[in-house]
Amino acid sequence: MRLIALSLTLLIATPAGAAAPWVLTPQGLGPVRLGMTPEQVAQVAGKPVNLDESGSDDPKDCAVVEMPGHDGVDLLFESARLTAIWLYKPARYKTARNIGVGAKDSAVAAAYPQAIKGPADYDDVPAANFLVWEKKDVLGLLFRTDETRKVVSIAAGTDSIEYMEGCS
Repeated sequence: MRLIALSLTLLIATPAGAAAPWVLTPQGLGPVRLGMTPEQVAQVAGKPVNLDESGSDDPKDCAVVEMPGHDGVDLLFESARLTAIWLYKPARYKTARNIGVGAKDSAVAAAYPQAIKGPADYDDVPAANFLVWEKKDVLGLLFRTDETRKVVSIAAGTDSIEYMEGCS
């Protein structure tokens, strides 16, 4: 009986047609999936994705652009296909294990005990990178923390999540 009451309460409390929050996984962010073209991402985002805005010498080969209408979300396209997504803003989007930008490194370690902890790319210890492979060297998540041990960015995607800047 309690289960029925709880189910009815949730149905009443959730507005009709309300979209579920977008979740970051190694395959993408909500309906934005790896392998999509800029045109396909634009259909989901509702705004055009212009690779020419990346500042890259050859945007068809490599481009990092902000996802239109989604502040703090960067998209990496290689050969005009989405290969990685980066989150930079606290709490707007989270992983399937409820980790978002601003989380403590201890929360990352608890949620992803298989994470490979390594040195941070630019910051001093205790800053670190936590790399989680879903498929070894193919699909994963990368959590970057700062000196305060808070997550400052999360990358999801192919092995391109390990790039330091752009496509390298």
